[in-house]
Amino acid sequence: ANVLLSLYRYPAQTAEDLLTALESLKDRLWLPHHAALEFQRNRIKVIAEQVSRFSKVRSIVEGVTKTAKDSLDALQLQKRHRTIDPERIVSALERETTAFLETLDQQLSEHIQVDGDDPIRLRVDAIFGERVGSPFESQEELNKIFEEGEARYSRRMPPGYADQAKEASKSSAFEYQGLVYQRTYGDLLIWKQLLHHMKETGAAHLIFLTDDQKEDWWWTVDSRGSKKLGPRPELVAELREESEVRSFRLYTFTSFLRQAKSLLNLQISGDSITQAEEFQEAEAAQWTSLHATIPIVNMINPPPGNVTSSNTKLTFTIQGNAYAVNGVSSVVVSLRGDTPDAPGVPGPLIPVGTGPGTVVENRIDVTAEQSGFNVPVVINKNVAAGVQNVCFSIEAVGTGPNPSSATESAWTAITWVA
Repeated sequence: ANVLLSLYRYPAQTAEDLLTALESLKDRLWLPHHAALEFQRNRIKVIAEQVSRFSKVRSIVEGVTKTAKDSLDALQLQKRHRTIDPERIVSALERETTAFLETLDQQLSEHIQVDGDDPIRLRVDAIFGERVGSPFESQEELNKIFEEGEARYSRRMPPGYADQAKEASKSSAFEYQGLVYQRTYGDLLIWKQLLHHMKETGAAHLIFLTDDQKEDWWWTVDSRGSKKLGPRPELVAELREESEVRSFRLYTFTSFLRQAKSLLNLQISGDSITQAEEFQEAEAAQWTSLHATIPIVNMINPPPGNVTSSNTKLTFTIQGNAYAVNGVSSVVVSLRGDTPDAPGVPGPLIPVGTGPGTVVENRIDVTAEQSGFNVPVVINKNVAAGVQNVCFSIEAVGTGPNPSSATESAWTAITWVA
């Protein structure tokens, strides 16, 4: 869905080139139902975000003009300088500002609105037509995938584990046609539908187009800079096991446009490819900068004296010191305990809080003014029977239209005293 939603974010010519390339291949395209559902659910939100940028730009430009005028007035140049003419400077700046804002208003009037016609959606609908997969049939089928997803994510098995930040959202679930979907498993749902489709068709070759830059899709190595080599090996192996596919490639929007220009002989603008690259670099930078903040968290083995232990519960505080909150809106803490049968292996989530029935995760909202955080944790023995070690996970949740996350984990032993 991210590629289709990007059509609303890219410059007009870039979006046009992508639509043209998709139209030239429409007989060979297929869209997972969940990807189509996410596109239809989120497109209004993306349109609204784009429209809101007009007012933000207007405020910035008007603010610059006012600040310049006020600052020049404060210098009293007409009284205290023989050469500089502030009125001439201010008049020129106001003329340019007026002309710019008139152009901005004209662009706003021509922009797609949430309550107006949506030519992008019409073209997307025409491109895919009947080539959209079937929906999931029952809540039982979905719940089985959610249960599998929890186990996969605990092992960082792709795809989707990097989207666990969505659990921290108040709208972590949504309902459609009587079925409840968990947002954190969106990528996994798409992957499951893709596996099923490839198995049914018996196709031997697959190209998956995505603008997702996160590590739970891409096999990334550090070799004179970060380089994406292709899909994660785990995804390749699972696809081979579940279907007849023998050639599996991930294409970003940029690589897709390059291939379309080269192999399909389409008139793709070089500017479109450059703009797509810049967009993807910005998306990747959001993930990288967020991921880099995590090791700063001091979360291993809470200091002695901060731990209160009894035969019924263990109480202490996880501290994050000098936390770099650039691009981070909240911090989520979760715990997984081992079991007597598998010591040192993460088991089910342990509820944390102050008593029975508390939430599984503690969420702490952070702001740019904060330099750290403290998360109180209570582990009740009645929900952690047999647990000897606990794996703490601290997750930073990003801001923006496509929030990403990064997680740091550490084990610590716990002792139940009589």
